[in-house]
Amino acid sequence: MNKSIFFFFLNFYSLLIFSSYSTPILLLPALANQRSLDSVLVAIVFMAFPVGAFPASLIIGKLMRFYRKDRLLLIFNTIASVSRFCIGILYYIEDPTSFLVVAFFARLFTGVAEGSLIPIAYSFIPDLFPDDMMVKFGILEIWGSVGTIMGAPLSSMIYEELGYFAVFAIMSTSNLIIGMLIIMFFLKSDSLVSFKKSEKSSLPMKEALFKNKSVLLNFFYLFIFFFPNFMILTGYQNYLDTLTSSLCVSSIIYSLILVGMILGVFVIKWLYQKKYEKKMLFIFGISIILALTLYGPDPFFGITDNISKMLLIGFSFLVAGTAMEVIFLIITKVMITELLEVFPEDKELCADFANGLYTACFTLDQFVAPMTGSVLNNYLGYARTGTCYAMITLIYFLLYWAFIGKKPSNYDNMVEEKEEERGQPQTSS
Repeated sequence: MNKSIFFFFLNFYSLLIFSSYSTPILLLPALANQRSLDSVLVAIVFMAFPVGAFPASLIIGKLMRFYRKDRLLLIFNTIASVSRFCIGILYYIEDPTSFLVVAFFARLFTGVAEGSLIPIAYSFIPDLFPDDMMVKFGILEIWGSVGTIMGAPLSSMIYEELGYFAVFAIMSTSNLIIGMLIIMFFLKSDSLVSFKKSEKSSLPMKEALFKNKSVLLNFFYLFIFFFPNFMILTGYQNYLDTLTSSLCVSSIIYSLILVGMILGVFVIKWLYQKKYEKKMLFIFGISIILALTLYGPDPFFGITDNISKMLLIGFSFLVAGTAMEVIFLIITKVMITELLEVFPEDKELCADFANGLYTACFTLDQFVAPMTGSVLNNYLGYARTGTCYAMITLIYFLLYWAFIGKKPSNYDNMVEEKEEERGQPQTSS
């Protein structure tokens, strides 16, 4: 199997999966309004996605090492494609009650499917690229981010030319075809898809999450510092409309988060060293806290010029994007090492479960952050929302380092001892 070609297809598949996050946000609310659905009911429909994705990502992170990945990919790829297609079928449903039921379950099963597909996609990285794991995670994350950002404009172009149903029919078909190509050409009779022969049925979730408290602390570190990426969704565009009438300028400023994430991958590639792991987490955590005060920027700074405001917002997005990506890449690796302290003989399982935790964190952020951002916007205004969240983040940041800063990491020593016993060369994974 050609690893580079497989990795390309995996990245493209990640782009398709993540595109579904933004496409319904653009098109579904307007259609629901035509069916006279209340905005609260529309919000419930959108909440169905993370409600399905959060438990699915945790469960698949526990179990996927014990089942053939080609079969899991086939099952969840099919569910994702059918669910997307059902969102397209909503165009032909006139009855509000039927519309609501179909929309809710379509979003729910899309969440279940994609909450499972993302950990499966990420789980190939430790097996294929053990010496370059964090960089490959970062590249896969970038393609997913591109999908999230590109989903809305691409679907709007299709919508204008072919209509609502065509958007989801094309996305559903593309998702199905690329998933099937990966299964047929890369996963057929390959050792990557085989399940682990073990007396265990999975990692015990309670033991995995609670035996080593650092696992949960790192999970919430990732959750807290990825939160700003979704918090701005409900207020960003309305606020930028007061600064500029150009939608293009607003889009460019928002895209700087993605540019920052790309930079974060290069930061890891060029600067990362194990002995500076904690220092990098500390520095980039502080970077996000400071960047949050410039999300408006905060009125405290007394900046009134609109161009200066937009430049500072763009700078803060760039810094926050870079820091979020670095934190994601390091925390994912750290969670693997922390899980290994509980399950030292199950490196592959720990990697899978860590990927499941990341996806669970991602969907939990998607569920909580826009709602929180909306509440803060209503009470404080967008310009001060970032500063308020910076204070919340700072509190957790201090609590985290009060505990984790004193905790030694023993996993690297464990790896070195095991490799010396087996006569294997040491790796950086």
